[in-house]
Amino acid sequence: MIKSMSCLSCIIILAVSFTAMAVDTSKVEQVRTQFIQSNTQPDKAAEQVIDEFWRKSIDSMMLVEDTAEIVAMRSDLVKQKGDKDLSFYASAYVKIAAVHLKSALDTVAGWENNDSKKLRIERNFMILIAELGRMELSDLAMSRLNHDDMMVRYWSVRAITSPRVISQLTSDITRDEKLTSQILSSLGDFVKKYDDAIVLPYIANFAVGIKNAAGNSLLMAIADKRIDAYMKWTVSDEAADAGILKGIGGLIFETASASARQELLGRFGQLYSCVVQRYLIGTNLPAASRDQLVTVICEVETAVMEKMLPGSANRFRNELQRNQPIDKVYEALFGTSGKAGELSTRMNFDYGKDGSGKGLVVPRSLPAPPATQSQPAAQP
Repeated sequence: MIKSMSCLSCIIILAVSFTAMAVDTSKVEQVRTQFIQSNTQPDKAAEQVIDEFWRKSIDSMMLVEDTAEIVAMRSDLVKQKGDKDLSFYASAYVKIAAVHLKSALDTVAGWENNDSKKLRIERNFMILIAELGRMELSDLAMSRLNHDDMMVRYWSVRAITSPRVISQLTSDITRDEKLTSQILSSLGDFVKKYDDAIVLPYIANFAVGIKNAAGNSLLMAIADKRIDAYMKWTVSDEAADAGILKGIGGLIFETASASARQELLGRFGQLYSCVVQRYLIGTNLPAASRDQLVTVICEVETAVMEKMLPGSANRFRNELQRNQPIDKVYEALFGTSGKAGELSTRMNFDYGKDGSGKGLVVPRSLPAPPATQSQPAAQP
């Protein structure tokens, strides 16, 4: 019995090894070279080669235990797509990929929930979809936005917010307004449901890149979520706000609508104010958190404030480098005691309305920090 079990184990190991090593790229490379160079539609024989390559690769990824092998196969799958997204070959390649990836994801979804192998495979499939960078695979990524695993959610967001996907969704050739709307709606639900701050800059970049009213609304929702977290002293991963603020700041200069511009300016000013206020009064925050706040303050000052207020760059940075307080710079920029600051005065906006409908000339103040400050755990 022991001998039989030993033989069976050897057979399984050999089968797994053989499967992993059997993914030969030579045939699919020939097909890729031929049809990319000729820029013609792959024929049935070529599609069969692509289909076989995907089937063997996906089967191998689901069987092997070595993460390095999985990464190598993932890399081959991405490489064989080629770098010409608009080619007939790439379209055929991704169409076949979608079939195999959907089937594999459905299969893996039926595995035991606490299986570490299941998570490893799901994570790598989402990374693969993100690396392929095609809008045709967005449905597969959106289906995992509510996954229990934060890393699967992370790569699902990355897959549908990549610059290449944005370019495809907005291109005159490949534009897809229906899919764009579906992605924006899914990301809006994601922002409401999860506190995965680490992906918010990617979502913000997508919202900016789409350049429509729905994208602006999503951007405002992200800003509101972060402002609320600052007000409650529950914010985490402050470094994420650099990307969000730079996204809003850049969009301000591209927005023609006066009302939309006013809304963007109000959110930008309030969120940036929250970042600086947290640094000013959060003296008992962990050093890592304060370091992140300094990074955000300086990055946004360099990237955005110089455009808004020419000649005002590096005021925060200069004081911080000299290890001096920045409260006076804050008051000059944002105002104090009902007196408007330079930002709202020169950019001509307010920070919302008070109970009587009167415009707020200064940002809302953060409440005093909790008696015992506890920093939420940083996300991976």
